[in-house]
Amino acid sequence: MSKPKLITLDIDGTILGSNDTLSQRLCDVLRSAQQQGAKVALATGRPYFATNEIREILDIDAPSMFFSGSYVLDTQSGQEYQADYLEQDLLQRFMKLAHKQSWYAELYDREHFYVETDHRFLHVHLKYLKHEPQIKSFNKLNNGHFLKGVYMLNARDAEDAGALIARELPDATIALSYGAQDGEVAFFNISSGQAKREKAFHCMTSILGINAQDVISFGDAESDIPFLTLAGKGVAMKNAPEGVRNAADEVAESVDEDGVAKCLEKLF
Repeated sequence: MSKPKLITLDIDGTILGSNDTLSQRLCDVLRSAQQQGAKVALATGRPYFATNEIREILDIDAPSMFFSGSYVLDTQSGQEYQADYLEQDLLQRFMKLAHKQSWYAELYDREHFYVETDHRFLHVHLKYLKHEPQIKSFNKLNNGHFLKGVYMLNARDAEDAGALIARELPDATIALSYGAQDGEVAFFNISSGQAKREKAFHCMTSILGINAQDVISFGDAESDIPFLTLAGKGVAMKNAPEGVRNAADEVAESVDEDGVAKCLEKLF
């Protein structure tokens, strides 16, 4: 691959590992890439508000995807290009399933996230989000405009829970990931059926006028596969599940081994 014009980065498990720190080596190679004309974007399940420090450190300069594909935003100008909200009927069924199964759940709008109760999973997630929630009954949020919901469960229960979620929310976009720092926790990201990472990828490249073949994408989770397969070069981390590694063009060293930086150093 010649020098890519766009670099897209997942966050957790890709550029942030067990120490929850961006490496200086990564920062240096991304700065070099930008000086050589490449754009750098995020493509993450995280909400926009949970990427503030990362965006500042990495000087993200391209429209980026947040909320698991629901939201595309130019972080420098503040212009929204895509915002797919949970439909009201889907929102109601998301809440009902959480209550019926006694699952810990979260709801997200552009600026905040909401939980119904303090829970040990909340404190796990706060390590990533670094943003305090608003604690409210979901029944009082019926008319809100939410970009995604999240169920957090023990990883050992993920298979059965995933089958149930697929049956109960067949019209949703469902993305499963596991904690980069807490591998025993499963995150089910629930978005509108209109919220597709493929759509977000095409939105981002169209805005920039960049051909997909000139994109290099990095990821570690099943939800990252659309970006890995659409990009001219998709790079999975060694710590990714086998199916993700098989879908990629290349496998980099693990996040804790600075795999993204080492891969980019070969190109810039």
